[in-house]
Amino acid sequence: MNKQKANKEAVSKPELYTVLSAGDKLELLKNFLTEHFDFKELKKAGFYKKEIKKTDYKEQAERICVFFGYKTVYEYNFKTTYAHISYVDGHRPEGEPFLTEFKAWHES
Repeated sequence: MNKQKANKEAVSKPELYTVLSAGDKLELLKNFLTEHFDFKELKKAGFYKKEIKKTDYKEQAERICVFFGYKTVYEYNFKTTYAHISYVDGHRPEGEPFLTEFKAWHES
């Protein structure tokens, strides 16, 4: 089914549209963690306990919140940040500003 047809059908059925826009909370959490956190590398580095499995999304989110002091994992990268990136002499790209802007995930 093409995207326009699916959207049209969803809008014609308000209860379905509400479900789609709200989404399944666990599915949203899974998608967010998968997109923003490399489970394999974080586990390898010892960030996650050995008992935590890749499918333990709630435990992963809890660990991230405790570490960063967040109330919710969705606070991660919510604000645009600026950072100075160091380059080896002569390797700074032409026109690269002193501070690089990293847009928040919802602004990209």
